[in-house]
Amino acid sequence: MKEYINPKNIIAFVLAVLIGFAMIFSNAIAEKVRQDTSDFSEGWELKDGTIVDIDDLNTADYDGTIVMTKQLPERVGYDDSLCFIGFNISFTVFVDGHLEYRYDQADNLTGRGYGLAYHAVTLSPDNENATVKIVINAAFENGKSGRIRMMSLENSRDYFARLARGQLLAYSISIGVFIIGVILLFLRLILPHKKEQPSLTALGITAVITGLWLAVDTGFLRLVADLVIPSRIIDYVCMHTWLLPLMAYIYSITKKRRKIFLILAHAIVISDITICLFMRYVLELDLAHLTGYFVTYYLICFGVIVVMLIEDHKYTIAQGIRKDHTIFMTGLSALFFCAVVDIGVYLCGVRNMNGRGTFVRVGFYVFFLTMGIETLRTLSQERAVMKRDKYIDPLTGARNRWALDEFEVFYSDVHPYGYIMSDINGLKAVNDTKGHDEGDELIKDIAISFMEVFGRDHVFRIGGDEFVVYSFADDEDEFKSLVEEAGKNIEKRKRSASIGAVFVTDNSLERSAVRKNAETLMYEEKERYYSISGNDRRRT
Repeated sequence: MKEYINPKNIIAFVLAVLIGFAMIFSNAIAEKVRQDTSDFSEGWELKDGTIVDIDDLNTADYDGTIVMTKQLPERVGYDDSLCFIGFNISFTVFVDGHLEYRYDQADNLTGRGYGLAYHAVTLSPDNENATVKIVINAAFENGKSGRIRMMSLENSRDYFARLARGQLLAYSISIGVFIIGVILLFLRLILPHKKEQPSLTALGITAVITGLWLAVDTGFLRLVADLVIPSRIIDYVCMHTWLLPLMAYIYSITKKRRKIFLILAHAIVISDITICLFMRYVLELDLAHLTGYFVTYYLICFGVIVVMLIEDHKYTIAQGIRKDHTIFMTGLSALFFCAVVDIGVYLCGVRNMNGRGTFVRVGFYVFFLTMGIETLRTLSQERAVMKRDKYIDPLTGARNRWALDEFEVFYSDVHPYGYIMSDINGLKAVNDTKGHDEGDELIKDIAISFMEVFGRDHVFRIGGDEFVVYSFADDEDEFKSLVEEAGKNIEKRKRSASIGAVFVTDNSLERSAVRKNAETLMYEEKERYYSISGNDRRRT
């Protein structure tokens, strides 16, 4: 529960609500301006003499056909047009009995329905006081969902520009989701990837498909480019395909990846597409009438997602794996919260021109943005670990030979410094008599003895029993004191190592000469160790 109730989630929720209402208000403002300046929706007369507001009409209430008339005003300019939005209708417009405009759409991939389309019937001063007659027929055979909205008498450019401004925020957010997807796919191309990492490809494809779907859903493309049928087809294709890469992404973030879930996700989506094509082309059903089926399809997909997450949660608890779900839960809960708000707004009867999901659009943006951040954060951490492991000796925790090479390049001009070469005494004998585990303990003790004095970043294991140590003491006395302290650490652990230490005050000696001098001193001490202890050099 704490993952839902935290400052990050609250901020995400508040921003999502504010942006959602900003989209509603932008449309409301545009609609208010239209109603105050050019509204032509009221005062239409039906065949039975009833006077109606065109915004209240639906072909479902009139057996699929509406015939209505209204007289134009006394003053009509050359730039004036009868502008309106049609939803799933074919119609003809007559002015004083003359056919002025006809609109019809043939069957498309989804059926007879085409959603919304924007229209402008051009007028002129010759049409002053003329009678306009509009005959509307529903695109669907059952007569449902056919209607006209937001009719105005004004310059068509002004009308469409106002609608475009009202939808611009919703469209921009939708394109933002699309752009996030493109960025993620680009990063997938340039970043290294392992199978166990979250899938940038799946997340990027999900964002691209969803962003395209949301952008088409606003109607903005139909408004600016008159892409009615292509928009309808894109709408339905995206609606049925975005869940597959989403399930693949969620599969990729689970710790115990059961392939059955991935197989099931593909089977569900492929079956859905097959069923839709069968119902459309064999049974000749209109996909717009299959709401119940679509809801079932979505519930099945979300059920698979929930089961995946629950199983992953149980597995991580059983294995003692700690997972930080904060960012994931922020995005997911923001999306869920926005969906609930959208349902509430819809049930309250609020309609606007931003498509089906005003708040869900913001929820998707927050979701993909947070998922992108979470995935990149995970990849960054893994790369940091890989980079760290590249330069660390796994046995001792000291730096390794590759780290030493970079260290010496970076500090090539730093003076004074102390340089130590050390070789462990008796390692071979320990390995031969007590085993390699004991030998490893000896190596670790020597490394710890140096690291306690000089720091982990200045101790380098360059071979099985060889170490290089750097010190940036201020003077030689301080350096010698540190070397003695390291020697005492080694003695306390009842270990032995030969040490060659050189202090360098300037750049008069090249690094290779310093290394050679330290190596010479180290071998001299090793000779003393053999001569005093009586150990066989071949055994040490």
